[in-house]
Amino acid sequence: MERGQATTLFMGGQVLTMTEVGLVDAAVIRGNRIINVGTRRECLDSVDRVDQVVDLEGHCLMPGFIDPHTHPIMMGQVRGWVDCSPERVSSIAEIVEVMRTAGENLPGELWLRGFGYEHRRLLDNRHPDRGDLDKVAIDRPVMLMNASGHGAAVNSFGLANLGIDATVPDPEGGEIVRDAAGNPTGLLWDAACDMLTGVHGIKVTNHGPNFHLDENPERMSEIFSVAQEEFLRAGITCVAD
Repeated sequence: MERGQATTLFMGGQVLTMTEVGLVDAAVIRGNRIINVGTRRECLDSVDRVDQVVDLEGHCLMPGFIDPHTHPIMMGQVRGWVDCSPERVSSIAEIVEVMRTAGENLPGELWLRGFGYEHRRLLDNRHPDRGDLDKVAIDRPVMLMNASGHGAAVNSFGLANLGIDATVPDPEGGEIVRDAAGNPTGLLWDAACDMLTGVHGIKVTNHGPNFHLDENPERMSEIFSVAQEEFLRAGITCVAD
């Protein structure tokens, strides 16, 4: 028997085939291939041996989901950021407070990053801007990603760190939002977010979102592992970035 080619019988629950066969009582798998589905007897008769029996204990076995459009690296990255989703904050003042508190435990030279704000669900009914994030910190870069993933707000220190001022033109496929005087408000959209990714970060140009930030290989591996475990817990077994 080749390594990895053990034969496993799943029984004791329902098996959802997601085909015209519908629900059955059992499934038998050899290696990574489904040999048969049906009754326990039909599955046993279809193989010459069974190396392992898995009792479903009344649970339902179903195929893993495939997510053809997702961002696992970004998903892993934001798990280390400040959660500013509507489930946690309801106003810009609350965003400022949770981010300021989180920053107390982060070395001052590092970017303080938040994610998930949805301006239409904030009491303020607007996007946070550089002035709001300056209340979080004026001596370190601060970034807050929109729930869409297609834009972010940056504080004044962060804009200066990135070299973004009134003289910097909008990149093709992106926008540096400006006030009436032409000064950046702190909001960056789509391709303008490439400015946030560092020298070695991925540049997606006009196809936002882009928060594939510059990370060292060890951190990148850790980030991907975090995302992978979350996908697996949700029953997603294949993803495409």
